[in-house]
Amino acid sequence: MGIFFDKDSEKSYTYILYFCYFAVHSLCYLCLDFNSINLAVNWAALFLVVKTGYEGGGQRKTLAVVLGMGIGLASENLAWMLFINGRPKSWEGFGMFFSVFCFFILEVIVEKTVKMEKELEAPALENFILIFIPAGSIYIANELVGSSGGRTAPLAVSLCFLLIVNVFVFYLYENIMERYLSQKDREMTMLQIEMYRKQLLVMKNADTACRALRHDMKHHTLMVSEYIREQEYQKALAYLGKMNSSIGSSGGCVSSGNETVDSILNYIKEETDKMGGRSVIHVGNLERVLIDDFDINVVLSNLLSNACEAMEKAGRRELAVHVEYDRGSLVICISNTYNGVLNQKDGKYLTTKKEWKGHGIGLASVKRTVDKYGGEMKIDFTREKFQVMVLMFVPSAS
Repeated sequence: MGIFFDKDSEKSYTYILYFCYFAVHSLCYLCLDFNSINLAVNWAALFLVVKTGYEGGGQRKTLAVVLGMGIGLASENLAWMLFINGRPKSWEGFGMFFSVFCFFILEVIVEKTVKMEKELEAPALENFILIFIPAGSIYIANELVGSSGGRTAPLAVSLCFLLIVNVFVFYLYENIMERYLSQKDREMTMLQIEMYRKQLLVMKNADTACRALRHDMKHHTLMVSEYIREQEYQKALAYLGKMNSSIGSSGGCVSSGNETVDSILNYIKEETDKMGGRSVIHVGNLERVLIDDFDINVVLSNLLSNACEAMEKAGRRELAVHVEYDRGSLVICISNTYNGVLNQKDGKYLTTKKEWKGHGIGLASVKRTVDKYGGEMKIDFTREKFQVMVLMFVPSAS
């Protein structure tokens, strides 16, 4: 199961579950002489082990069980045909050894050659197809063995072919996940382009406002001086307030010295304003922070996208963003209001975005990036607010 699940997702009592599974499987094999019942018990017991012994999605667990059973049963049938059927009883040991050895070799080959994405799941339709292939091969293998009529060579070729088909399902799964990750990367790139476009627009508006202010500065100073000379201080203050409004007409753009961070935060600020929400953004000086633009984009874009989505469902829409860098530590704190309903699965918080069907892919990307910098991500919430804090250890330019 190490092909599908990380070592960290394995629970402490998993090996006990495997021992119980082996005991139940052996007991059924010795006491029951019905292949269909043995097969059903084997399926149910193995699924129970994977379901309770590992953390992960249900579709992934089902695929792991079906593929494992498909390869295992094909190996057993091949061993039965070559070493047990019509052979002396002394050959049974060779058959059992061949079955286990064949399964082990195939598992090692797959683990060494297939790079499985262990934190993501393929969409439901693709998962159904992937599960259907090994499930169908199990049925076909049993039918072939039952109707072989002693024809050893054709049966051996057929079982070997089924083994190869089941092994290639792993490669098919890898290709499907690569395709979806590529699609996600393209979506991220398009979002980044849109953010940079908005950032350029903000900078252009700010520059236009500053030019206009400089052009009219002489007139403005004369007006303020006249109000002060006439001791009309309230009018002077009001006029200065209008000047400040003109300076801030660019929308109070964020300026941290990091163009990627600025473009993301300004984009999110505009999106929050569009939905009638209120945003409070505090960002320190990030000009000398040596973090990859893609990495900071993955973290901020995904977390802020989730925050905006959650705010859309809340009556009161408030977003607070704090980004600070101090002595090698980059701290990001994002707090938003939400409707009080959390999506959790196996103790993990999942995004509810419908436009992306690779469940939790955004949060998984954030986790990988945070781990890359040796950091941590902490989640806290109340009935009204959801908060994510990220700590990453990032060097700075000397």
